Amino acid sequence: MMNSTRLPFLLFATILVLLCLNPARAQIDNRKIFDSIPVSQRDRFISRLNLYIDYLLKNQQSKLETLYDDDTLCGLCKGKGECIKTCPPPMTADVPEAYSETTVAFWPRKAEVDRRKRQTYSIEVEEQDRVSWKGKPPWIRKTTVHVYAVFERGDWYFSLVAIPGTVLM
Repeated sequence: MMNSTRLPFLLFATILVLLCLNPARAQIDNRKIFDSIPVSQRDRFISRLNLYIDYLLKNQQSKLETLYDDDTLCGLCKGKGECIKTCPPPMTADVPEAYSETTVAFWPRKAEVDRRKRQTYSIEVEEQDRVSWKGKPPWIRKTTVHVYAVFERGDWYFSLVAIPGTVLM
């Protein structure tokens, strides 16, 4: 008698755990924020943005680069031949000793047409990063960032993550 009740309980518990898991695809929980995207392109936009989020959270840089727009690729000295030929030397930055930063959450909150560039959309995102440096315990930093999306080459492509107030080159 006890074995017959144990199996349904284990099955129920397993299903409950699977439903509670929050994979990267669940980062987009409100499709209404994408009402500014043309209806005919909205599903593809959301699926590509889901890929972007998934690759970003898993730190799969080479896959993430397949979703970058032409301007972003050019800024990274990749993509078209003329971008590589005219690419300036890479910038360097001083990083604090033993600094570590990992993106742990990336939630789109709003998407709208970018006023500066037509056919480009600005996506406001709440980002959470696990940060540690100099042997201090890690802490979670929450920031609002932007990603820009453009429809080019027959599909949706995105920029690097931009912190408001900074200049993208």
